[in-house]
Amino acid sequence: MFVNEKTLFNFIAPDVSRSQLRKLDKLFEDYLLFLITDAGIAEADRARTLSEYGQTGFAHTSSNSVLGSMNDPGFHYKYHSLEAGGVHSHAVPDTLGRLNHMPMGAIKHLYPIEALRAMYRTADK
Repeated sequence: MFVNEKTLFNFIAPDVSRSQLRKLDKLFEDYLLFLITDAGIAEADRARTLSEYGQTGFAHTSSNSVLGSMNDPGFHYKYHSLEAGGVHSHAVPDTLGRLNHMPMGAIKHLYPIEALRAMYRTADK
């Protein structure tokens, strides 16, 4: 599961193989690009976002707020994936997008996708 600590924009990469895990940066970039394109984020903002994630790696977060905020979408990803027939279901991409349209208490009950859009608007000023 990937989560942006400022916006809580999140997604999972289900059923990752060892060879994919070795290319974590590419996996992350592909999923992120798909989701922000699907969410209607402008091309210039997508390019700026991808440039901000030039390096990707594993790390533990020191933020208990982020960890706590991951529990709810993590549960929903699991539930919706199982309900749709598993991680290979055609419904998983829709689930990935839908779960960023859930209000999150840690960001004042904004939707993660709206927090992401607000971040773009703020960066443009």
